Amino acid sequence: MFGWVVEFDVERESLLVRLGNLWPVLLPLVIMVVLTLVHWLWWKYNVWNLSSLPTSKCNYHVLMTSAVLSSVFKNKSTDTNVLFFQLLRGLCSIHQQINLGLFYFWTGLRPVVFCFSPECFEAILKSPNNIKKSFDYTFLSLWLKEGLVTSEGSKWKQRRRAITSAFHFRILEDFVSVFDCQSKYMVEKLKKDAEKNKCLDIVPYITLCTLDIICGELLLF
Repeated sequence: MFGWVVEFDVERESLLVRLGNLWPVLLPLVIMVVLTLVHWLWWKYNVWNLSSLPTSKCNYHVLMTSAVLSSVFKNKSTDTNVLFFQLLRGLCSIHQQINLGLFYFWTGLRPVVFCFSPECFEAILKSPNNIKKSFDYTFLSLWLKEGLVTSEGSKWKQRRRAITSAFHFRILEDFVSVFDCQSKYMVEKLKKDAEKNKCLDIVPYITLCTLDIICGELLLF
């Protein structure tokens, strides 16, 4: 009886030693499994949140690949940025014809929501909860730094509160005509210059447009 107990204790200690030796290998595996499970649950949560929104039944990657191949076979220069925006314009046009102001589709495992109607924009901009920026805004942070457009949370609220009195929508209503006029002029300028060059730096155009808008507002004021 005593021999059995000793043998059992030895086997248990040997098992514990083996598990201890395997722990450096098992720990990363356990962490990977947990992170994968958390990521899957988060993805399912996003799917559930988007279930009430209209969706595009097309696959972005399939459409993009088809557009690129079609352009190559036609012996035309392929610019993926141009094809991307043409694809978005086509999808927006399709959903506008069926009276939908927004839609979403999946780019891999990431859903992207597109909004293009005034009613949808109004609902989003009026909501105090939709101030969290997506990762797409990180591309603008190199240019705009952490301004009102790219900041979020308490920093965004403080800056928004600071400029509310000067840029209230009732004050800006008088200058909508200036915004519209100068924006159209900038677009026409971009169209002309885009015919000469394939790539354009839009920063100077936007800078001049902003200056024209400010000068126009001062003249109206």
